Amino acid sequence: MTSSLIFLLLGFQQPWSSPLPPTRPVVVAGSELDAALRVTWTDGASATEAPPWGLFRLGDEGEWLEVSSDARLELAAGAADLQGWSRGRAAAWLAENEQPRLRLRYALEDAAGRPLLAGVEDLRVGEPLLASASELRTLVHDLSVEIASAAPVADPVMALVGDGPALQVTVAPVATVGWLAGVGLVATDQEPAEDLDLGSRDLGGMERFAQRVLEAAWRTLLVPGEERTFSLSAPDGRSWTLRLTLEGAAPLGARALGETTWLDLPLLPGDDADALLLDFVGEGDLLFDADAGAVVLTGPGAVERAGFVEQRLAERYLPAPVALRWVEERDGSATAWDLAADAVVGAPVRVREGREFQVLSDWDVEVALGARIADPEFALVFDGLRLDAAVADAEGAHLTCTGERHVTRRDASRLLLLGAERRPVGIDGDSSVLPPVTVRVEPVRDRVLRLRGESGADPTATLAERSFVDEAGRLVRVRVVPRAGAADR
Repeated sequence: MTSSLIFLLLGFQQPWSSPLPPTRPVVVAGSELDAALRVTWTDGASATEAPPWGLFRLGDEGEWLEVSSDARLELAAGAADLQGWSRGRAAAWLAENEQPRLRLRYALEDAAGRPLLAGVEDLRVGEPLLASASELRTLVHDLSVEIASAAPVADPVMALVGDGPALQVTVAPVATVGWLAGVGLVATDQEPAEDLDLGSRDLGGMERFAQRVLEAAWRTLLVPGEERTFSLSAPDGRSWTLRLTLEGAAPLGARALGETTWLDLPLLPGDDADALLLDFVGEGDLLFDADAGAVVLTGPGAVERAGFVEQRLAERYLPAPVALRWVEERDGSATAWDLAADAVVGAPVRVREGREFQVLSDWDVEVALGARIADPEFALVFDGLRLDAAVADAEGAHLTCTGERHVTRRDASRLLLLGAERRPVGIDGDSSVLPPVTVRVEPVRDRVLRLRGESGADPTATLAERSFVDEAGRLVRVRVVPRAGAADR
């Protein structure tokens, strides 16, 4: 039986970011090496069709900014059909009135200011930019156990794992405001694989998987010529700083599509499309597709309604800096995660940073005539911090956060003996002795601390705080504070 860690088979699209060795070159997006890595990553599919971010364990898929060029064509075709246009005429209109091409300059640096990933690439609505600098290697990450009469076998299952950083950026135009960008950042450091003794002579060659991982996802508002940044520092001294600068023109506003009016209107996480349209557009006929990131206003007064929507967009899509510190104090010393990001009002910055590793979670014993074997099952556990933070109001004073601190440890493993058994093998009462099987078990302890808080009248006050006694008997105090009001470590 194969492990539940099947997502590892896709090439570990969880790339990485601790300081790169001096001998490792920076892979510039668009280079031959970058192109080869993209093909490996997406298992032969094009990068735009198969982005790797489904491997994120940050939350719902709905958190990602997805604007599809196919959906935009379908929306234009729907509006054209109302006016008796052909689909070809709708496609021609969209080609002439689509948003302009852009160029994105990006640079990811480590704690020493060394570049981990850097480049300048073309960027278009509906086409996610994918850039990576991941080094890949193979790993025996599971055993697929099969059994027949008196003959068990363990078939090794290989996986591709990699370390290095990866970046995804998708943009959607917000008329009169700027470019709403959905950003995904992954950085992984693979730890040396260790042989895993499963306790059974029939099961060998298994390697334990472990890595340091950073995953971050957020929305930011890109304005041509202005830099947007994201930074995170971890308690072990590692840190990442991402800088994004857009080159190009401001987005187009409302455009006439025959007798209708086209207006770009992307959604933010958690938006109720029906409520938003009623609030922004009011009563009236329209066509809307969330995947297109646009609305087509039809009927009387479409032009006037579009002007009203543009005013509302300028009031709603506002830049908002998020800056938090998660502090843990014990025995007079403090460690902290520091987060700072240029975000958008109402859209969360989501981060997961720590160590994840493979553990032996269960055994599935399979039995056949005269033979049996224990099939190992594995799980991936996490030791680190998950943090969601957002600015909830236009004034930027109402900051909310939710955090989970996982402290996960493996206890000492021990051997268990599944003794010999006599089993019936036929209706005449014949029986067979099944051989004993020895297996290894690994207990895991996971302490989870959850904090939720929001700022009040004092923007420098602690958002959330809790104290507890850890497994070593030490008093631990955990606080979440705004960066502006946090003391130095």
